[in-house]
Amino acid sequence: LMFNQCFSAFFIILDYYLNSKNPDASNGMEILKAIKKYNPNIHVIFLSGQERYGVAMQTLQKGAEYYVIKDNEAFGKIEKILSGITVS
Repeated sequence: LMFNQCFSAFFIILDYYLNSKNPDASNGMEILKAIKKYNPNIHVIFLSGQERYGVAMQTLQKGAEYYVIKDNEAFGKIEKILSGITVS
C-alpha cells in the first residue's frame, strides 16, 4: 500500500474483514500494520463484528487504540471516542 500517495489522516476507523468475497484480499490487521508503519501517530479505531477476546487483543497489540464491537451502540461509542481525541 502506498499511503503517502493516497491520503493524510488523523484517525482511521478500520474493520477486521474488508472483503469476505475475495480470500486473497487484505484484512484489517494487515492494513493496521501498514498504517502504523507509514505513520504511528495515526489514531486507529477497530470496528468489528468479531467478539472474540483474542482478536481484540491482537488489534490493540498491533497499534489500534480502541476496539469497538459492531452492535446497536457502536456508533455512539465511536462518537464518544472521537470527541476525546485531540488534534495535535
